Order: sequence, then structure tokens, then C-alpha cells
Amino acid sequence: MRPPKRAWLGKQTVFVLITLLIAAAIAYTFPPPSIRRAAPARATGAPATFSQASEPENEDVAIAYIGETPVTAGEWKQGRAAAEVMMRLLAPPDSTLDENVALDGYLEDRLIAEEATRAGFVLEEKTVLAEERRILSVAGRTPEDLQAILAAVGLNDQAWKEELRRSVLATVYLEDVILADTPPREKEQKRSEWLAALRDRYPIKTVETGVLREGLRPGSLAPDFTLTGLDGEQHRLSEYRGKAVILNFWASWCLPCREEMPLFEQVYNRQQDELTILGVDVGEDRATVQAFIDELGITFPILLDQDQAVTQTYRVYGIPTSFFLDKNGVIRDMVIGRVPDEEALQARLKGILPAQ
Repeated sequence: MRPPKRAWLGKQTVFVLITLLIAAAIAYTFPPPSIRRAAPARATGAPATFSQASEPENEDVAIAYIGETPVTAGEWKQGRAAAEVMMRLLAPPDSTLDENVALDGYLEDRLIAEEATRAGFVLEEKTVLAEERRILSVAGRTPEDLQAILAAVGLNDQAWKEELRRSVLATVYLEDVILADTPPREKEQKRSEWLAALRDRYPIKTVETGVLREGLRPGSLAPDFTLTGLDGEQHRLSEYRGKAVILNFWASWCLPCREEMPLFEQVYNRQQDELTILGVDVGEDRATVQAFIDELGITFPILLDQDQAVTQTYRVYGIPTSFFLDKNGVIRDMVIGRVPDEEALQARLKGILPAQ
């Protein structure tokens, strides 16, 4: 079977992948080049708002488990500090860290890095040092600048190297081993499938605190946001609870998005009593989006993410990307690339709709 067509955003170099793994935790991130052409990189106007995760005071308490391995508050504190360092190096001065996305990325890095270690994959120390030099070069900073930032966030050089090494290990193992012989257009799909299988073997579970934590992996509460719709109204994701939701990120220039839209429209028309589809356009102006929607006759709500704040928070680097949310707003599934046909779509919907 041929893999679904996709429109990919961003570069496939190791450095960019590492930057995405670590700096995706930043509330402001650098959009990929093909997104950057469609809208200003700097967010303008009223930003989307997201809740922040709390940090336990006891550093020995487990905040999550990867399989049976606990992740302590102290380990996360170090990981969070490393994400803060990346933010201060690469992002504008007024940027803030999104705690939930940072933790999600940290746990995924650990999951992959631990699998690489189990497989006997060895990362040479010079690779880590080379990445540090490359990051400083891209940021236009010096080693002295890095040391000053480490001191400001309370992270020593050894701890920084540990966190950087984990992220580099996860990225290089994915690229050089798991995806080594995969054609470029198929890499993101294979990465998604491989990670899903790995999570099945070593489930990531956050410790319950009485409130379901926002995140981007299945079982997490989808990050809330408010965007202006093509209808001129404000649409808040949490206001759609009570119905299952497909959150679809797309753009008019994306051919797979165009192929997928009519399928979503058909299902929406038949099942809108129990299902809502929210089409989030990535970085385009209202007139372009309106013309596209009119051409295809789309009737489900279309939201305008012109500053890409929501796209960045959901770590969408390739479109189309769709998140499948149950009626409580919990992410149950995710598809990167085009949903090929109704059979495939209905299979996904079984996870978020009540049994018939």
C-alpha cells in the first residue's frame, strides 16, 4: 500500500530535530521556513493561553513513570532548567516556557534515549560537544554566554551536558538507526508508528494529582486555546467538550490537506450530533482561507492560527496533522499525514465516539 501523501514543514538535519525536541517546549518557537513565509514569526495580538504544570516541592517524589521506571521531580527540575537554557539561547528575550509541553518533550526524549541504551547504541561524546558548538553558533552566542545562562537558571555544566546528551542521543538514534533507510516522505509516519509501539511497551504515565494534566500524548488533556474563526467568532477548544473533536491542522497550499478535507466534511455532515471537526489553518490570511473553504464547500468550523501560537504549542511540524479528542477533551489518537479513506477515519473515530 502506498503511504499517504504529505506536505512536510522544516528541515531534516540532526540539529533542527534536536532544536525541535528541546525548543519545542518553548512557548515561542522558531516556525519552520515554509510556515514562516505565510505569516510573521513573532506572535502578534492576543496570544492563545495554556495552563501551567505545577512542580512538587519534594524532589524525590515520582511525577511520572516510563514503564516501571519512575521520573522524579528532581530529574524533571533539571530537564526543565535545560529547556530554559535553550529558550534563553534561541528565543526572543520575552519568551516564556510552556511547562506542559516541556514536560511532554522531556518524557519522550527519555523514552527514546532509554530504548537506545537498551539497544546498545553508543553516542560519542564529541557528537554532544559538536551540537553544543552548533547551537551556540546558530544563536550567535559564546561559551561564556552559555555559562552565564547556566548560572542564571541554576544548572551546572555537567547537568546541562547530561540533558543535551539525552536529547542528542534520542535524535541520532531515531535518525541513524530507526529511520536510517526510510524515504524522506515516509519518515514522519514511521517515526509516529515506532513511537506508538514503544509507548505500548513502556507506557508513559503521569502521577495523578486530582487534575488531568494537559499534554500532547494519548491520555492527556488537549491544551486549551482560543482562536478567531472564519465566522468572526471566538472559538475556545474547551467549550466543545461534550462532543468528540477532530482537531485538524492544515493549509490551502497543502495538497494532502485538500485531498483530506472532503472526507472530513462528509463525516461531519453525517455525525455532527456527536462529533465536531475544528480545522485550524496554519498561518494564512482570511481571504486565502475563505476562498479555499468556499471552493470545497466546507461547513465545519475553520479557525485562523495566523501567528501559529497554537500550531507551535501542539508541536505540529508537518501537515495535515489531526488530533482525535474524546468528549472530555482528552487526546486519544493522532494522525500525521492524510487520513487515506473513510474506513481509516472510522477506525480512528471508534476511539473517541460512544459504542453504537
